[in-house]
Amino acid sequence: MALLHLVSLSLPCTTLPSKILPKQFHKTKASSSSSSLSIQCTKSNNINISTLSSPIVRRSADFQPTVWHYDFIQSLGSKYMEESNAEKWQVLKEEVRMMLCKKKEEEEPLHQLEFIDVLQRLGVAYHFETEIKNILENHYININKMDKLLKEVFDRFVDEMGNFKQILSADIKGMLSLYEASFLEVENESILKKAREFSIEILKEYVREMKENDFMSLLINHALEVPLHWRMQRWEALWFINAYERSPNVIPPLLQLAKLDFNMLQAIYQEELKHTSRWWKGIGLMENLSFARDRLVEGFVWAVGYNYMPQNAKLREVITKVLALMTTMDDIYDVYGTLEELELFTQAVDRAFRFSVKCQPWFMYSRISALVP
Repeated sequence: MALLHLVSLSLPCTTLPSKILPKQFHKTKASSSSSSLSIQCTKSNNINISTLSSPIVRRSADFQPTVWHYDFIQSLGSKYMEESNAEKWQVLKEEVRMMLCKKKEEEEPLHQLEFIDVLQRLGVAYHFETEIKNILENHYININKMDKLLKEVFDRFVDEMGNFKQILSADIKGMLSLYEASFLEVENESILKKAREFSIEILKEYVREMKENDFMSLLINHALEVPLHWRMQRWEALWFINAYERSPNVIPPLLQLAKLDFNMLQAIYQEELKHTSRWWKGIGLMENLSFARDRLVEGFVWAVGYNYMPQNAKLREVITKVLALMTTMDDIYDVYGTLEELELFTQAVDRAFRFSVKCQPWFMYSRISALVP
């Protein structure tokens, strides 16, 4: 609550630097060695404090109001919170789990890894973490049996001149994977930079020659726009669900699970947002600080992008609250406050922070949570 008091705090009685006083007051401090004039706030004081400084001109950044109004957020609802959907979701999840275990026992390693990749891009891999971990560990053990290090895996793809072999262009899936892998380069890994240049050329040529509605062309165009590792996982899952419907190898139960799981998570996010929106309205910052940006929903979207797992609701809540408060404080500094006001505000916040770090580690989090009505 200290932050709310600080925001609305007014200090009419203080020590004012002489440089901000009108000229007629400079003479009154001639007998003092101090560079400031101390104003005594008593009934007998005849000084009119309102005349000590010129009127404050407030700036404005003309921030647009939020499009996500409180009443609209609170009206959000979803049929996917119903128990019948949870039962169907459980059946589909077990069916996909059986598919994954079957592939582990019967299919080639490449097909297993491709299936795991589809699970991840559909946004449902988090349901099968144990099974996926076991499969990947088995592959890792098999790779280590080879007399090669993982860093040297690209060596067999290049010729004596250090250029990638043109024969590789026949494997378009491999080229797409090579392109995505190239964005995992670290400093001084020139081989991956060459891999990116080579794969981009092959992928663009493939798209030019194939039809636009070809599933592989769809994946390539999407990857060339923004690589997979740079995308927000929830947005990527939504895109890939729609794209996966056009795949010639679509697995209907897996597609149904992905759609249902996505909608059920959306319903959970809506409830979280409604709860956080009630907190935001309850503390009343936007009603009292009209100059600041109201970007609660945008902060919540950022939190979902950081961690979308349903079990991490509290993490998203705290991140959203912190972002909302930080945005408000940023606007106080950048838009509204005068230098003198901001110096006082900074000192007050600094004292509050110094006090908090002396307490238990949970103190700062508890102060934010305490703002919940």
